Amino acid sequence: MAQAHAGGHGAQGRPISWLAVLVICIGFTVGGLGLCLNPTWWMFWVGCGITAVGGIMALACGIMEDYSTEDH
Repeated sequence: MAQAHAGGHGAQGRPISWLAVLVICIGFTVGGLGLCLNPTWWMFWVGCGITAVGGIMALACGIMEDYSTEDH
C-alpha cells in the first residue's frame, strides 16, 4: 500500500493562510485588469493596495509556518 506524502504544501495550511493567499490573488487580478483596461491607473493602484493588505495578512498569520520540508 502506498504511503501518502505528508510534507510540502498544497493539502496543508490553515484557513487564515489560504484567505491571505486569496486576498493577494484578488489584488493581482484587480491590478492586472487595471493595466489591461487602457490602462486605468486608479484600478492598478487599488490592486496594489489589496495585494499589500494580503501580504500583511500573510506575515501576521505566520503563513510560512504552514510549509514543511520534513519527510514524515
